[in-house]
Amino acid sequence: ADQGQLGLLSIPRDTRVSIPGRRGYHRINSAHAFGGPDLVRKTVEEFLGVDINYYVSVDFAGFAGVVDTLGGVEIEVEKAMRYDDFAQGLHIDLKPGRQILNGEQALQYIRYRDGLGDIALLDPVRNVYGGRIQRQQKFLQAVVDKALRPQTIGKIPQLAETLRAMVDTDLPVDEAVALGLALKKYTPDRIDMAVVPGIGRN
Repeated sequence: ADQGQLGLLSIPRDTRVSIPGRRGYHRINSAHAFGGPDLVRKTVEEFLGVDINYYVSVDFAGFAGVVDTLGGVEIEVEKAMRYDDFAQGLHIDLKPGRQILNGEQALQYIRYRDGLGDIALLDPVRNVYGGRIQRQQKFLQAVVDKALRPQTIGKIPQLAETLRAMVDTDLPVDEAVALGLALKKYTPDRIDMAVVPGIGRN
């Protein structure tokens, strides 16, 4: 962070891990069901061997609210995305092309699954992945690009309380504002994104 670099690591939700207090191995997303954000933090700390100071947990409504608060996010939708799941109340209808997605549309984009599922290893030699997790990282990069604009950074103190109300976090407000203002030393090319590697198995 002192050098103006930021790393973002995505952990596929089906990654098998040891969850503190539980026998055997479980999917990592089960940690939240077993013990909420605190157990997720402990599980990830054990899995990666790192200390996690704070957490920010965002549900679907909060995610859409954050995107709307930023004024939408511009992204290239790769292809037509249509899907309906009436049981979940999920309805996706996005057209291809570069466009500004509002909160609801952004939610559709990151939830859409195609034949590649959540993650698929497309090229083992170059370590190239595809699937929903890659689209989610692409979208997060677009969010970062929007957040790094001077006009956005200048509004961070005013936006902090609004954004905080949309998430569940143990990050103090003053720390959140300080971290937000520190974004001015970052540039998109100094933000590295990666995925925990793995092989899909039943």
